[in-house]
Amino acid sequence: MATKRVLIAGHEPFARQVLRATLESHEIEAIDQPMATLQAIRDAEADLLILDAKPSATRGALELAQSIRRSKGLRHLPVILLARELSSSERIAMEVEAQVHCLAKPFSPLDLVRTVQSLV
Repeated sequence: MATKRVLIAGHEPFARQVLRATLESHEIEAIDQPMATLQAIRDAEADLLILDAKPSATRGALELAQSIRRSKGLRHLPVILLARELSSSERIAMEVEAQVHCLAKPFSPLDLVRTVQSLV
């Protein structure tokens, strides 16, 4: 499997460290702004974006994902959302409208690796 560039966006330094260790076979770039600007995402030139969102930020994550889908240079970028609490309507909006793969926290590292492998 070829090494891919993965952008991890999340507030928690420890969570970014765990994600980095879990995905050690990939080139990882981490930023501490989960609701990063589209320009920061473009600049990263990533093959995959992982958003680690707080429960209060799921609406922002959905809006960001929708903006990514509307952006010519990013519309095909695979996105994984890591979230502790998602209602069924939020999950449907993420997966159907924004084409985001959702993993509920806590998640198994193996589930994350499998999801990443299926997307890149």
